[in-house]
Amino acid sequence: MVLFCFQPTYSDRRVIMRNTWLSQSFLQQHTGLSTKILFFIGLADNTRDQMRIEYENEVYRDIVQSDFIDSYVNNTYKAMSFLQ
Repeated sequence: MVLFCFQPTYSDRRVIMRNTWLSQSFLQQHTGLSTKILFFIGLADNTRDQMRIEYENEVYRDIVQSDFIDSYVNNTYKAMSFLQ
């Protein structure tokens, strides 16, 4: 399992990562392991971005979203969400 902290608005970066060095075929070829990728994020600060996150998670099923506003001062909450 590989865990990443990401800002909610960086969906384009998550897609690029999923389609390149985090793709299952790439990871299987280079590590020989079956790997689960998870992106940990907090809540978006507006409804439009939150809806995009929910759609993205429906498609990829790799987002873990916790109940706090995603900001620099809440990075401790994001790190603690790894342990839940």
